[in-house]
Amino acid sequence: MHVVLLILEQSFLTYSKYKRSQIMLQIFLFGAIPGLMSYLLIECSKKKKVAADSVKKDTTTTLKQNETVKFEKEVPIKLYRNEKINPIPPETHVKNVQILKDECYLIEKYARRDFDDFEIRRGFEYASFYAFNANPTLNRYSKPKCKDSSRVILENRKNDYINASWVVCDHEEYRGKNILTQGPLKETIPDFWAMIYQENVEYIVMFCSFIENGVEQSAQYYPIEEGSEKYDNFEVKHVRKEKDPIEGVTWTVLHLINTTGNDRRPRRVNHINVTWWPEKTTPDDTKLTLELYKWLMKKNQSHIPMVFHCNNGIGRSATFMAIYFFTHIDISTWTFNKYRIADFFVNNYFQALQRYRNGAIESPIQYCFFMCCLYEFYIQEGRYEKTKRTDKLMADYKIYAGKVRDLVNAGEVVTIAKIRRPKRVRDGSWYAPMSDDSLDD
Repeated sequence: MHVVLLILEQSFLTYSKYKRSQIMLQIFLFGAIPGLMSYLLIECSKKKKVAADSVKKDTTTTLKQNETVKFEKEVPIKLYRNEKINPIPPETHVKNVQILKDECYLIEKYARRDFDDFEIRRGFEYASFYAFNANPTLNRYSKPKCKDSSRVILENRKNDYINASWVVCDHEEYRGKNILTQGPLKETIPDFWAMIYQENVEYIVMFCSFIENGVEQSAQYYPIEEGSEKYDNFEVKHVRKEKDPIEGVTWTVLHLINTTGNDRRPRRVNHINVTWWPEKTTPDDTKLTLELYKWLMKKNQSHIPMVFHCNNGIGRSATFMAIYFFTHIDISTWTFNKYRIADFFVNNYFQALQRYRNGAIESPIQYCFFMCCLYEFYIQEGRYEKTKRTDKLMADYKIYAGKVRDLVNAGEVVTIAKIRRPKRVRDGSWYAPMSDDSLDD
């Protein structure tokens, strides 16, 4: 009899929509006190199940958002179960994007149309990616793809592929080449050092940390403390840390030895780690970036190829690569004071970076920073006169960079479509020569 009553109860509860009817059903079947107790037991079991499910769903998200978590150790779920997670409400995203629209129109005027044109043109060139497609486990990301025409080809290795590209500046005033590459994976560390040894690289410039916000940007490919590590047939020894050449930049001297080669003498490799350039955004100003550029120029006067990398080899490192190359070009004879600097670079030289490293320069803010660095460098070198226009550009860039960083930190993906261009930018009327008087329009 009790079994029949329980079956009837569960069938009625399935179709019951209100708690009151559930309580009345319990009382009808079992009496007042037993019915209430049965109802409470069922409700308690439901709450426990919901709580257990929420623990499973929230744990991964909580651990990723908590910067204090050390992922090397297993973290008990209970430690972070009750941690408050504050999701950014949609209205805040809308408000932040509106701030970008209202306060950053000038930097948009200087760079957005150029970046749009650059985005369109970069897809025109035919390219093949056979090696990239054939080695998916050796790529940190599925995009962007490494071009066959410019990739670094490894010698004396079972597989000649590494996700690294030669970038060549073939201008009449400066000819040089460097390498852009992704942050090495654990599986590609031996290939990375094989490339360094093969191309006689003396400077590695790393524009990221090994882990940022709980996400790996690069495998640890050299010993951080004194000692040595062996990667396949290459031994890397940590010799010493030099005095930081620039604020927020660490300089480590390494020795690289090919343990299977005929020449086993150690080669000196300087590892430069830049820590003040955040992912997907840019620094607040150009000061440290230009100091780093000048320091590298002073140290590498023989122009031996250097290796630049961040997590993907197209954002932070590619932006600095563009700055490094274009500061060598003398533009003093151009009609620079009346027209936008971007006209010359986008139409003539800037696209060359894309021909070598697919996807280089990820976002408008990186493009803006590239332009600001050039302006500031040319002013310091006396090639360009400082005006109200450049002061306004620098001031608005700082606002723009700060707002974009706030959006990125809040989890907002800032794309071209997020910010609507002012009318003068959209219809192209600002392409005409501009003077300082045009700042107020």
